[in-house]
Amino acid sequence: MEKLIFSAASLFLIFEMVFAAGGTYSISPASGEFSVGQTIKTSVYVHSGGNSINAAEATINFPASYLRVASIVKAESVFSLWPTEPTFDNLKGLITFAGGTTAPFSGSQGEVLSVTFHVKQAGEGALNFSSARILLADGLETNIFGGALGANWRFIPPIAPKPTPAPPALPSAPVIVSLTHPDQNSWYSNNNPKFTWELPKGVTAVRVLYDQFTDTQPTLVYEPPISERELGGVQDGVWYFHV
Repeated sequence: MEKLIFSAASLFLIFEMVFAAGGTYSISPASGEFSVGQTIKTSVYVHSGGNSINAAEATINFPASYLRVASIVKAESVFSLWPTEPTFDNLKGLITFAGGTTAPFSGSQGEVLSVTFHVKQAGEGALNFSSARILLADGLETNIFGGALGANWRFIPPIAPKPTPAPPALPSAPVIVSLTHPDQNSWYSNNNPKFTWELPKGVTAVRVLYDQFTDTQPTLVYEPPISERELGGVQDGVWYFHV
């Protein structure tokens, strides 16, 4: 009798989920030289690395000895849901956020936040990320964070302007009034304030800004000058409008 011997071969199939690349963060500008008293408008970006993501969170560390946060804006963010609202601590030098979206994002340079800093004193400082996560839109909250590019800035003493002859009859500072928020010592539920002021004869340009500090020099220039400005979606708190 012949024996028939069969060899059973087992085939193991191993499936592995492959990501295009890890998600990353970056800060713009990544480098630069700024003078004391200057404001720096900064953008925080998320890069999906070719993946579809629906949430991200991080802590940004900044040198509190040299910088203070004047404002954080999320109006242009790729995220619309905020489990942790963007907040800052000027004593500890921290910005924290956790954002999400119901429409997954895929791409590079998706703005997360816009942060305006005020330079306090001369020196050098770095901004970097910690406790960072970037989550894949896979229903499993898979973290694909692969790194972050911070920023290195240099802060220099204020540059003294070249002396120029004073123009004759300089106009006095404008008197700012608001029909929507007439009493600056009162609280209002309307977060869309409107401000107006008179333009003296001969004025060729106006600089405006709003933040939470009393001594900021406005930097947004309107030329020809404007005599009113309406703000939208101002967050709760005490704010100052500068002209």
